[in-house]
Amino acid sequence: MTAKYCYNYTRFNEDNTVGHKASYIFRLFYLSSKISWPFLGEYYTNCPVLPTAFKLDLTFHKVPLNGSVNISYTLERKDFKNRPVDAFVSIQISDSNGRVIFQPPNSFGRQKMISGETTRGNITGVITLPELRHAFNEQIDARIDLSIFFCHSGPINREVNVNTNENSTPGSKNAT
Repeated sequence: MTAKYCYNYTRFNEDNTVGHKASYIFRLFYLSSKISWPFLGEYYTNCPVLPTAFKLDLTFHKVPLNGSVNISYTLERKDFKNRPVDAFVSIQISDSNGRVIFQPPNSFGRQKMISGETTRGNITGVITLPELRHAFNEQIDARIDLSIFFCHSGPINREVNVNTNENSTPGSKNAT
């Protein structure tokens, strides 16, 4: 999965007995000075049984004084394979000290997602404490996990690629 608009991110890939997972960890600064901030990623599983491709688009929105959080998302399956797979995304947002500020109770995505299918929606919630709202708008650490299930069952015959560090600075610092 490649990411755009991230100033610096770390990526971890994991292959397991039921599928694949790409995890992105990045720090987002000064959301309070922007109306929104996009994250765009493309993930190719390179699964030897059923390779799949996904596009994930998230938009983090500034948290207003009432504390309402809104993160809009689009998840699209981009490959041309005929078999459905399950695809789910989970998000955790922490402050710079590692304290969880916002974690939606559920992941989003779709079971039995087929080629060309798209799911869209909004992740919403409320941050009640003013200091946490301030942290969300000033500096957050985000972890995004995209998990693909049921492309194979049992172990796959290749090395597990865990803890692949990818530091990059694509995108513009002034993205809104």
